[in-house]
Amino acid sequence: MTDVDLNSDLLHKLASARRTVMQMCHDRGYQVNEEDMTMTLAQFKEQFGDRPIDGNPMPSTLNVVVHRPDDDAGAFTAFLHGMSVAPCRQ
Repeated sequence: MTDVDLNSDLLHKLASARRTVMQMCHDRGYQVNEEDMTMTLAQFKEQFGDRPIDGNPMPSTLNVVVHRPDDDAGAFTAFLHGMSVAPCRQ
């Protein structure tokens, strides 16, 4: 797998994981912006970066903190760290 393929694969996984976390939080009653739940890959690249194998986006920039509208003290934090892809040998 080339660096370009690895980067593209990891970028898709990061964007998909973040979008899924946002949708799950919304389904559980947390306040989530509609844009975060429907973010396209192009929007993800623009906001967070497009070279994950070079540390762009930085994992810490993908963290999610959401609140419930009826509970000011109750927040949920999701850390999207540690996602890695190892090339397979054929």
